[in-house]
Amino acid sequence: MNETLSNPKVLDLSNPVLNEDWLRQRFAQVNWCNGSTTAVTLAGVKIDHVWQTKKRRMILYQLYFDQQYQRPGATYVGYQVDPDRFDKELKQVQKSVRRQPMVGPAVLVWPEVNTVLLAFPNDRKMELLDEEAVGTWLQRRIRSGKWIGRLNPESHSVHLEPLRYVPGKRFTVLCRAMATGKGGHRQEMRFVVKQLNRLHRVRRLARYLAGLWAAGRLAETQVPPERSPTPADQFLLPRCLGVLYRWNAIAIEYLEGQNLKQLLPILDVESVLWQLGRCLAHFHRLPFRVSKRVTPAEELKECREAVTRMCDELPGAAAPARKLLSWLETHASSGSRPGLLHGSFRLNHVFLSGNRLALFDLDSLRWGPAAYDLANLITSLFYLQAQGRIDGTRRQSIVEHFLAGYQTGTLTPVPAAELRWYLVSLLLNKQAFKYVNHAHADREQKVLAMLEIGEQITCCSLDKAKRVGQAGIALP
Repeated sequence: MNETLSNPKVLDLSNPVLNEDWLRQRFAQVNWCNGSTTAVTLAGVKIDHVWQTKKRRMILYQLYFDQQYQRPGATYVGYQVDPDRFDKELKQVQKSVRRQPMVGPAVLVWPEVNTVLLAFPNDRKMELLDEEAVGTWLQRRIRSGKWIGRLNPESHSVHLEPLRYVPGKRFTVLCRAMATGKGGHRQEMRFVVKQLNRLHRVRRLARYLAGLWAAGRLAETQVPPERSPTPADQFLLPRCLGVLYRWNAIAIEYLEGQNLKQLLPILDVESVLWQLGRCLAHFHRLPFRVSKRVTPAEELKECREAVTRMCDELPGAAAPARKLLSWLETHASSGSRPGLLHGSFRLNHVFLSGNRLALFDLDSLRWGPAAYDLANLITSLFYLQAQGRIDGTRRQSIVEHFLAGYQTGTLTPVPAAELRWYLVSLLLNKQAFKYVNHAHADREQKVLAMLEIGEQITCCSLDKAKRVGQAGIALP
């Protein structure tokens, strides 16, 4: 296979563990049969993600054993360290083995590149869910009458389809529960299980989902019927179906659809993004308060930490990063009326489900100024443009229609100066810093590009926009 499966941005020909040609040759030397007489031949290798920390580089590899490359047949996490740390890293990885994978060994050792690989479903910090665990939990749930579906607890099976895996942090799967009802009728129900590395985070997410559901119903009773928002002006929000305490996991209602980031090439920007703005405005008005806050002081703290890392690892970005930090310190936002925030509002967290928009990834709810959520979406679009996913014209169209929709739905105007401050802050401590953490091959150039956009925003005439709905026109 000549065509690369990986995102070219993560490839680095100078480092073998980020070079697909070298990886295919190295993985081809592995015996994948695990005692089976059926021959297993490697077809392709995909570098799915790369993370960079002070101690190690982590690489998520997806291995394919069929020429269609539809579904990976094996997953490995590689840990590349300095030579003097290699022996210690190897011992730690070997201690993490709890299960043997379906194909291949649980641990692969590449001493020539100071790398150790751990096979999924093993994880260094978490005991990952499996079908037996979810099936046992579901059976108890059905028998106790606490399940929303009518599945037969005595005749059901569960199939797990991994959706997202971040080593040591989270594991999200789509669960298909199938059972045989009366008369041999086949029943199927789908739901999502999200496993986190701390139980308190699972409990918090369960509270958030229950609180949002109740807040939505309460909001409907607080306005006259003639002023009630239409269903299209409200996000669909998934319900909590239960908590798997033994596994630090939560079961969440499955809502059919695709996220807006995936749909970008075919998305009707004018109607969908305008509706997205109105839905977010309604979400910001929900009567549900959370303890985590967004404040200029907290943002500045994150920005200072980001600038320190940039100065240490990318000296060429030090001067523009310090310049933006200085601007933020001298133009701190005065703070408008706070309210409920999503906290990580981006296109990939919103699904188009039929003719409705559904909001997901509700782990990061915050309490603070609406400008924070608006800036989160807008700055993520600059990142997508830098990745080549959209061009400048489409980005500007998305921003303009999104802000226009938000303006028609909000009851509290968003100060343009506050939006500008959070745009600069998030470009610095989220979008630019993302390249530092994810170790892209051209990360210094990408960081500088994000910082340059921040510099342009500090100089643009955003303050002259009479309404936030017009602010998109003034952005670079």
